[in-house]
Amino acid sequence: MGYSYTAISGFALDSILEQLQHTKDAANTSNGWKHKGVDYFYEQGREQDDGSITGSVWKNLLVTQPCTICIKPECSGHCRKVGSVKIDSKGNVVRFATSSQAQRLAAKVDADKMYEETYNRQISPAASGNYYTGDPLFPEKISGK
Repeated sequence: MGYSYTAISGFALDSILEQLQHTKDAANTSNGWKHKGVDYFYEQGREQDDGSITGSVWKNLLVTQPCTICIKPECSGHCRKVGSVKIDSKGNVVRFATSSQAQRLAAKVDADKMYEETYNRQISPAASGNYYTGDPLFPEKISGK
């Protein structure tokens, strides 16, 4: 069993992570990036009924002694939660620690564009409050609670 969210919120997550990883630093991972010289990573939260994405952003703590857990000599093997993540089911990046407002807005624009290209249909402004499966074979609205 997997983790479910709307297609457009998934596109927004991909976009914001790509923007945060723009440095192309060797320390970047699929869910990690370097910001102002510090390593951060995103951890997915619980699955949400409305198709939104939640999670946490963690900061790696650095020490002067070598780590016995990983290969990085400066890593302490410990981290601290620094913020939360919320991408609503319509692809709006509500919050994402270490990101700027411009990055969050750009992620929404990118998500809309990717959705339109992938599913060959525009996002209706009238439907912006509705939850859609994002599946082209099953695009109908799912009624809310």
